[in-house]
Amino acid sequence: MRCGSALVSVGDRAFEVEQRCGPPKYRDVLGYSLGEYDRREFRIEEWVYGPNNGMLYILTFEANRLRSIETKRNQ
Repeated sequence: MRCGSALVSVGDRAFEVEQRCGPPKYRDVLGYSLGEYDRREFRIEEWVYGPNNGMLYILTFEANRLRSIETKRNQ
């Protein structure tokens, strides 16, 4: 995903995304997932940016790492 002249990629840390793109328009904690061997919980968050040129960008973070970038046409 492009934020101005900066790029955001899967694997980036949440603070890096916020530095490059600014605060999201919407941020929500979806819940928690269990790590390997069910010993640790990881927070899952969803951030929404846009609309930019009619597109919404939905970023999903797990344990403060960007796991997916979804695009959706703004209705």
